[in-house]
Amino acid sequence: MDNDFFSPLSVAKRLAALCIGVTMLYTIGWTAFIAQHEVRTGDHPDLEHTAIAVAERVGQVDGLILLYSIATTVALDIVGGMIMVTARYLENKFVKPLIERHKAEGRAEGRMEGREEGREEGVAAGIITGEAAERRRWTEWNARRIEAERAGVPFNEPPPAS
Repeated sequence: MDNDFFSPLSVAKRLAALCIGVTMLYTIGWTAFIAQHEVRTGDHPDLEHTAIAVAERVGQVDGLILLYSIATTVALDIVGGMIMVTARYLENKFVKPLIERHKAEGRAEGRMEGREEGREEGVAAGIITGEAAERRRWTEWNARRIEAERAGVPFNEPPPAS
């Protein structure tokens, strides 16, 4: 079974590189700080003795550097998590409602356009149906008129338009 932590620091594997990087930065920073202090005080006769004094002092704070590195890494992880939680909250609170409202407005607009198209199609179909019915009435009336003329019967039925 693969463990998510590595020993001896008990730092999550995904944070190991960050922790090592922070440790290196702290070590360099502390070393520079201590070296500056040792050079300024001038208690050492040459550069070699100054370097040894710096190494001894850095060795005294190694545990502190490691502790600060782990604490900084954990703090950065927590801050990253807080940023993600805040971003998700803001997205759910503000962005998603705007998207939903936009979609709803689009659906309402689509329904209105659909109704308009339906009305237009209905009017066109009604006109076609009405014209066909009118033609049929005129054709039937004219057929009756012609039949009456052939039969020699007076035809006094008014035309359909009147």
